[in-house]
This record gives sequence, structure tokens and C-alpha cells, in this order.
Amino acid sequence: FPLKQDLLLREWLRHEGLKDLVVGPTGFPPCAKCQLEDGILACMTCHSSGFLCAPCFRDKHQAQPLHRCRIWNGKFLSPYSLERAGLIVQLGHDGDACDHPELKNSLLTVIDTNGIHRVRYATCGCLIPGRSDVVVQLMRARWWPASMFKPRIAVTFAVLELYQALSIQGKVNSYDFYNGIVRLTDGGGVVAVKTCYKSWTRCGRMFRHLRRAKRAGRGHDAMGVGHTKQGELVVECPACPIVEKNLPEGFADAPPEMQFLYVLLLAIDANFKLKLKQKNTNSDAVVLCDGLGYFPPSGPYNKHLNDHDANQPQDRHCTSEHNALRHANSIPSKRWAVNGVGAAVCARHLLYRAHGIVDLPKGEKHLSMDYCIFGMLGRTAKTLRKIVFSYDIVCSWSVHFFQRLEDLYGDIYKLPDDHEFTFVVPKFHLEAHGEDCKCAFNLNYTKGVARTCGEGIEAGWADMNLIGVFTREMSAGHRHEIIEDFMSAINFRKIKTMDRWFLQQLTEAVKMKAKMGRDFEDHQATLPAARVKLWEEEIRKWDALTDKKGKGSPYREPVYTQSLKTVKSALKNEEEEELKREVPLNEMTAATYVSSVIALEDQMCVFIKSKRAVKTEQDEASLAIKQNQLFQRMQALESLERLPTPKGRNKKKRTTTGPSSVLWLPSNIPSSLHRSMLFSNLALKEIRIRLAICLDALHDICRILRTRHALYLTTRKHGHVSQRYQTRHRSSLNSIRDALKRHTGRYRRSYAALVALDPDGEFENGAWLKLLRPLEKEDLRAPADNEAVAEEEVDEVPAQSSKRPSEGRRTMTWIWKVGRVEKRDQPATTQGASDDEIFKFSKIDWARARARAMRWDEQETLLLEEMRRVMTTHLFTANVWTQRALNVRTEFPFLLGDLASGLEAYAYRQANVYESLALNCVRKWAPFVRKHSLALEWPKAL
Repeated sequence: FPLKQDLLLREWLRHEGLKDLVVGPTGFPPCAKCQLEDGILACMTCHSSGFLCAPCFRDKHQAQPLHRCRIWNGKFLSPYSLERAGLIVQLGHDGDACDHPELKNSLLTVIDTNGIHRVRYATCGCLIPGRSDVVVQLMRARWWPASMFKPRIAVTFAVLELYQALSIQGKVNSYDFYNGIVRLTDGGGVVAVKTCYKSWTRCGRMFRHLRRAKRAGRGHDAMGVGHTKQGELVVECPACPIVEKNLPEGFADAPPEMQFLYVLLLAIDANFKLKLKQKNTNSDAVVLCDGLGYFPPSGPYNKHLNDHDANQPQDRHCTSEHNALRHANSIPSKRWAVNGVGAAVCARHLLYRAHGIVDLPKGEKHLSMDYCIFGMLGRTAKTLRKIVFSYDIVCSWSVHFFQRLEDLYGDIYKLPDDHEFTFVVPKFHLEAHGEDCKCAFNLNYTKGVARTCGEGIEAGWADMNLIGVFTREMSAGHRHEIIEDFMSAINFRKIKTMDRWFLQQLTEAVKMKAKMGRDFEDHQATLPAARVKLWEEEIRKWDALTDKKGKGSPYREPVYTQSLKTVKSALKNEEEEELKREVPLNEMTAATYVSSVIALEDQMCVFIKSKRAVKTEQDEASLAIKQNQLFQRMQALESLERLPTPKGRNKKKRTTTGPSSVLWLPSNIPSSLHRSMLFSNLALKEIRIRLAICLDALHDICRILRTRHALYLTTRKHGHVSQRYQTRHRSSLNSIRDALKRHTGRYRRSYAALVALDPDGEFENGAWLKLLRPLEKEDLRAPADNEAVAEEEVDEVPAQSSKRPSEGRRTMTWIWKVGRVEKRDQPATTQGASDDEIFKFSKIDWARARARAMRWDEQETLLLEEMRRVMTTHLFTANVWTQRALNVRTEFPFLLGDLASGLEAYAYRQANVYESLALNCVRKWAPFVRKHSLALEWPKAL
């Protein structure tokens, strides 16, 4: 661009002059059409480059009356208009001539995409039925009249469609868009532009309202727009269960394990960006769609708030610090007539629902949110008996839920006799709640909700918040119309992308179902079958509870009652015992020799670690004693090396006593001798001993990881302790970390020895290679929530904490799937603890792994059902539009032919839209479904 910028600028400026036209004696070029008169007018919209005389210019623009033109005044192109050039626009005949034109004395102001125009026009006086009204004639010219009586301002369909598209996509408000049109008309202030902002706004409101009515089929109803039913102008979610449209016959009698397929999952939240200023507004302001869309009727809702005390205090039933609870009883600002909106959307697909939005004049009160929920259910799901409510303060909102429904909302929603309502908290918000809420309202542990997170409604607010800047300045009715139009656009945008979205979700679900299923089965194989059966029964009873809060949960982390001092002391004693372990010299067999050498290796590693931690002279003296003891044990073993080790080895006299001293074993002889030594008696014994040490070390590692996690939960995540106590906690964690390093070192040394002794897996057909793996840093993770792991290992892996998988995608590392779970894997909470108390750590891990596997299994099954519902709903809607097209002549027997033709064509076009949506789903999904042999029921019409 920098190299061509001068060229581009000059070519742009060329359009300001006469270009390459030949100028005549009069100083003007000849008319490009008739060549008789001077060409003085140039069109800025047409592609032709010639100048025309006024008569030719009028003739050329009979069908383009809103083109922008300029006149050459001898020096430059000056602003001009077709009206000044003598153009008269004839209405009533779709651009053709009229035998009885009626020229109007006043000019018509027309707003178009290229500016604001003054137009001289003539109406049709032919008295043809249905055409005599000037409003009709303007509409047939695709000009929307701003007034229904003697209109003086009109807006073209094109600019209304452009404005709506830009406002929805770019959040452009009406005032800025209008002033942009004014700037296009006259950017230099040379031409006087008539102010018609109010008329422009009025046309925009009418256009939005009638376009929604048009898409809802109100134009095909003989009763007309005035008889639109409550909530009829919404765009429904095709994937949610709708009894009349997309549910199979007998769905209510489905087996209990499949009933979750027909549950309605709702996400509830409030948004405090969509406010409305307190103004002295006109009480006679026209409301176009009160109660016809996403907001309930204003009259009954306001009466409900006035009849009941909206300022009544709300009790807190949770330790959560959400703003909705903290500020529930605060006094709202007098600056705002409405402080925000409350909403209930489908939790899985995030589409707004009829009567599922309410204004919040007093904040997020139960009185308002209840009306939103029950009004929406009464309008869209009155016969569904299984509903899941996801709400960030559901722990407080669910208290007295049924009592409030019975006392206040019996007129708008009747509770089904066999209802099953479930209350949950969105996954991200759950961390701010107490432990009781985390167990009772956890979506990860709730049966039948699949992989629903409940947080999607927040993403919808991000899309809506941008319009709050200008809707707060509007009247109440206009604000509702704008918000509802945006919600319809958002809903349909999501419907159009459901083919791609569902395929992405199903692809992940198939993969994760297999992965989590294998993870759960591998883990369950390490547990006693009898104990697993008891745990399954416990979870079954838990799932059957209707009120889980405060009850004993099988998913709740056990309380670790041992003190930091006790843990630290036990680890210290364990290390001392390892250093004191004596080497037996009597009856030294080959197996005893190998075991003794390995034990001495471990002691040397402990000694080296202790040597690094020396701080005082007393510590140094104590360490010298231990060093002498190790040297004596090493000398005792060295004297016996010649007995079990190969004769061919060249013995040398030791001259070192530190860590560089080597006691020879089959695993550390030269690699060239491994093959000949592999099946010797000593090598086989070392393989067996090393294998036992690896398994023993893994049990110790598991126990320490559980201890570390339990201490974290007690002291950091759930505890509020002083700085002094936190310092002690850090000291204890360091002790735990040292113990973990000691046992991982034991494992890695023995694993390396196994690899050296049996690299090809010839011992027992390589069974140990299937059982054991290299121990990596990432494997040292407790089977706990990721937030806890990230916090407790923050000093070790800070860069990876943000990349950890969520609870639903987390898997146990391989160390938890080796061998059978034993008591020594569990950190006993008290001395002499029972088996149930000891194994409750494993129970939590098993229960959570089971929940993950079940949620992904439900996710796959539920996605397939939702995909079936999407196609069924699209075909149902297409059939409705086809029937509307077929019924036009019978519904409107006296309708003129041209109007009937338009109704039929629009209905067929809408039917084609929904048929195309259904076919797009089939084309997207069929290859994947067939590849994985999934049970998706295709609609018969396809």
C-alpha cells in the first residue's frame, strides 16, 4: 500500500471532475444519451461515467428514484437531487405508469441506505380494490411509512434490514445509525437535511415487531397479528423436549434408566447490565408486543410485585458469598426503574424461552425470579414432570420452593402430581459454596444430567450486555422489543449451527465415554467386590433422596483428624527406622544378600539427603555416627560379595566409604554379561525382589499422596488458619515431600534394575512390563479434584496448573490401578480405625470415577436423543409452513390474488428453510453415526 497510496489517492480524486469527457464550447460535455443538450448531471450510484441532461437523467432514473446525483456548475460537482431534476415517482403500479395519477403538492422524505432523499411523488387514483390507500402504495414501493395517516416520511425496506442486521451483529444503536445516514447525505453541511429521527425510530420499531410476527406465521392466520397468543413470537429450542412436537409416543412410560432423556434442564441467572433509567415517561406510550415474546405481560407481573412485598428480606441458607445473596436485602438505587433482568434458559442449548425473562426492579428477589420460572414453565412445559434447575444460589432459592409455588403462583403453573424436580449449582459457581452444597447440588454427581455445566447462560449475557448501553435510555416497551429481537436472533443463530455443534459434542462424548469407562473399570478391578457392592447401594440411596443437603454424601471428602505434628513425627520415625535397619550376616543366602544390598542402597540415599540438610555441629556429629554405621555394614557385605556374585568379576579393594562405593548385583554388572546372567539363580532372585520393592514403593507413594491431599483439604482449602500455623503447615508439607521423594527414588531404582535385568520381558512372559511403568512427575497425583492438586503442588508445577482437566475429564494416574487396594494405601484418620473408615478414601475415588463414567455415558445417549429431536422439530416446523401455504386460499377466501401469492410463496420459502436445516443435520451426522454404529433414530420423513 505505501508504494501505491499516491496512485490510489489521485484515482479517487479523478472522480471529482469531468474525467476524460470532451468539453464543448459551452464549458459542459454533451449529454451522453441524446448528444443534443449539455450534460450537467452525474449519478454517484450508477456505474456509467457519462454526464446527462435533465430530461435524459429523469428517464434513466424512473426505476431508481433514490440514486444520489450531482450537478456540474462549471468548476465542481455540487450536490443535487432527482426531485430538483423534475423526477416524479409514481406509486401504485409497481413502477409502471398510471392512467389517473394524483400529484402531491408536498414532498416525501425517504430514508435509504445511501442517504435521506426528498422525493416528489404521485399516488394512484385508479380506484383499484386494495390499492387506494397511500400506505399500501408506499409499502408496494418497498417504502415503510412512518405514519398511517398522510405519511410525510418513509423508510426503505433495504435500510431497515441493514439496520437490524448491524444492530444485532454489531450492536449499533438507532441514534448512531441514523446519524451515519445523515452524514452520508451531507458530510459538509452544504445541504439542509430534514430532521426525522423520531420517525426513523418509529419505523424501526414497527419493522422489528412485524418481522417477528411474519416469521411466527401471524400473517397466515386469519385472526391477524392482534390475536397473537402469549409467547407466540419466540424462536423455540428444537432440541429441548416439546410434548406436542418432538417427543416419542409413550415417552412417559420409558424405563426408569432412560427417563433422563426427557428431562428439561434449565439454567437460571440474573443480569444487572440490562438496566432501565428512571424517567418521567409517557404513560400512553405504545407497547407493541407485551407478553408475546420472552417477557411476560407487564400488567400481571407488576401487579404481582405490588400485591406482595418485594422488599421482604430473604434468608441465607448457605455460606456462599455470591453477590445475589450478599446484596439480596440491599436497597436498590433510585436512579434505575429496572436494575436488571432475570432469565431461565435451556441449560444445554442456551436458547431463551417464552416468558423466561423478567425485569428486576428490586434486585434478584425470589418474588421476581419465581415469576420468571413458573411463568415460563406454565407457558412451555406445563406437562413435563422431570425438570432440573441450575441456579448459582439454588441452595437458598430451593428452600420453601414448593410452598411459594402453592401460595403465590398456582394461577400460572400447576405442579404435576408425579413431579421430579432436581436442584443443582452451576459447576464454576459451586466452588464458592460450602461443603454441604458441593455434595448436594453438584452436577458432576447428579444422575441423569449428562455433561451439563449450567454456566452457558453467562455466555449469553456477554452477547446481550453490549445493548444495555442504549436500551437503558428507551421507554419500557421499546426496550422490551429490542431485547426480545436480539434474543430471537441469538436463538436462531444457535439453531443454524446445531448441526456442527452437536457433531462436536458427540465426537467428544464417544471418545470420553470409552476413556472414562476404561479408567473406571481399571480402578474398580483393584477394589474388593463386596465393598464395591456396598458402595453401589449407598449411592443408590443417595440418588433417591429428594433433599440431599446436610445428608451424608458418598462423594464428600473424609475429614483427616491427624495433626501436622503427628504426620511429621511419623514420617521422621519412618526415615530413622530405615537408617537403623541392620544387615544380617548369619546364614547369608543369595536372596538375603540381594535384599541387604538393596536396603543398604536405600539407606545411602537417605544418608545423602540428610547430609545436605546439616545445619549445626550437633547435626554433623550425629551424621558422622550414621556414616560410620553405614560403612561398617558395607564392609560386612563386601566380605561376602565373592560368594553369590560371578567368579569372573575382578575384585578390587575399596578405598571409599561414601556414596561412590558400589556393592555389586546382577543389575549393575556390565550389560554384556546380562544375557548370560539372566537365568542364573541370583538374577532371578533380584528380579523377584525388585518387583516386590516396586509394588511396595507404589503402596507407600499412594499413602503419602493421600496424606498430602488430606492435609491440604484440612489446612488450606477448607481451613482458615493463622500465619504461624501456615508456617508449620509448610514444614510438614516439606516432610511429606521428602518422604515422597524417598519412595519414588526406591521405585525408580528398582524399576531401572528390572529394565537392566529383563529388557525384553522374558521373565514370566513380561508380566511385570504390563504392570509397571516408568514413574514420571505427572504420575504423582492424588485422585482428587484438580483445584486441590494445583494448589498443593503450586511450588512444583505452576505452569501446568491452568492446563489441568476439569473434574469430568480427569483420570486417575496408573499408580492407582496397580494391584489390589490395601489398608496401607490409606492414611488412617485415627489409631485403630475400622476398615470402613480406612477405605473411605478409596470409596470417594471410586464414587467419583463412577460418576465421571456415568456422566459421559449419559452424554452420548442424551446427545443422540437431542439430535433426533432437532431433526424432528425442523421437519415438524417445515410441515406447519407447508400446511399454511396450502391453506392460504381456504383461510383467506376473499384475499386478492397477488396477496395470496405472496403468502403462499413465503410459507413455502420458510418450509424450505427448515427442511434444509434438517437435511444439513443428516449430512453432518450420518457419516459419524454410521462409523461408530450409534443408535440414532432418524425421522421417517428423511
